[in-house]
Amino acid sequence: MSALTQKTIRGSLLRWLLIPAWVLGLLGLVSSLLLHNLSHSEHLTRHSLDDLCHLGQLYSAETPLPKMLEQLELTSTLLARSGGHDTRFRFNTLPTLISLGGPPLPIPDDAEHVGKGNCQIRIHTSWDASGRQQIASLLMPPQDGSDKSLLIQSVRPLHPIDLRILDLGMQMALTTTVTAILFSLIVFFGVRRGLRPLTSLVAAIRQLDSSQSGRIHVDHAPLEIRCIENTLNKQLERISQQVQRERSFLNDAAHQLRTPIAGILNQSELALTEQDPAQVRQRLEHIVQASERSAMLIHQLLALSRGYEAGSLGMVLFDLPELARKVALQWVGPAADIGIELSYEGEDNALYRGSPELLREALHNLLDNVLRHARACTEVVVSVHQTGAPDQRQLILEVRDNGQGLQESQLPYLFDRFWTGDESQGNGIGLALVQQIVQAHQGQVHAELGQPQGLTIRLLLPMNDSQPARRS
Repeated sequence: MSALTQKTIRGSLLRWLLIPAWVLGLLGLVSSLLLHNLSHSEHLTRHSLDDLCHLGQLYSAETPLPKMLEQLELTSTLLARSGGHDTRFRFNTLPTLISLGGPPLPIPDDAEHVGKGNCQIRIHTSWDASGRQQIASLLMPPQDGSDKSLLIQSVRPLHPIDLRILDLGMQMALTTTVTAILFSLIVFFGVRRGLRPLTSLVAAIRQLDSSQSGRIHVDHAPLEIRCIENTLNKQLERISQQVQRERSFLNDAAHQLRTPIAGILNQSELALTEQDPAQVRQRLEHIVQASERSAMLIHQLLALSRGYEAGSLGMVLFDLPELARKVALQWVGPAADIGIELSYEGEDNALYRGSPELLREALHNLLDNVLRHARACTEVVVSVHQTGAPDQRQLILEVRDNGQGLQESQLPYLFDRFWTGDESQGNGIGLALVQQIVQAHQGQVHAELGQPQGLTIRLLLPMNDSQPARRS
């Protein structure tokens, strides 16, 4: 998308503020002109009607016609001068035509009727050579002693008024335009100043080096920008910590893989120099064992780096004690080979919603850890039992032994990545993976020393049967 078509907050604010302002200003200008024209026209019309009514009151049958017309002409002249407008009057007697000021002007049928009582006036607009004009006509009926009616008409040119209205409109348009321009400038600079903290925030974000940690700071930022700044800084801190953890993980993983790979390489070189088939076979067995340890290490490293989220575990309803018995049965033979007695005790049936594959992996890691560190004549017990109130039930998957155990000072580090109590055994990944799996099930893992010796590891798994389930 080009820069010309991209929408910006500034552009949106200016459009929403300036366009309505200009539209309202234009509507105000038009309305003002219409109101002024209407009020001015009504003012002049009212004066014309008042003048005609006043002239009509002078009409009297007792006054000789020549003298009455003379009075009407004189009065109309005075009225025109006092009103300050260019109005001409015409007086015509009917049916015998006696004209003063010009012949009568035709009155259209659709002329507007105004006035009250004896002063009924008809008003219409016509055009002549000089332009638009307003004609008001008052017909005085015959009075007693007379057979003539009197038609009084006032003719008022409208083009001077139109010119004044146009001039006024131009003045108002100029004033409105100047006001609109000043308003637009104020809005523009106001919006620009108001968005300055946001612009500074964008600039600070762009200056961040993605390969390094950093913080965003905007001087004199308002509350909204300050909240965004704090949120971004928290996210940057989390990202920085995650990057550091990933770097540490990669370094530790490389260190853990270096030992078995070096062993494989060393045994391979020795096997190439051996002449005795038995020694060659022995070297190959060492290579196989080291390869198996490397494969398991890589599997655990991948699982540990992958991480797990509760929504991605593929939760199903399954029998946890049955799973624990099957895993324990798989380790009975290897345990007996090194003089360890392995058994299962606890509940026979207990449905649990979770990932059977991951919990199987966790139990395998627990038993592998026990067998690698336990001595002969050690007893290892795998158990599953239920505890807690009906609304807070949880299953406890437990592995305990009566072996040599650990020192109490070592317990806080038992589930740390790559920590081993005995540098000669293990890689410090198995128990860390167990903790990660349990936490993905919203559970907890605890370890405690036995009395007088031994070690017990408990997986506390909360039960939730409120959701629909399917049996695995």
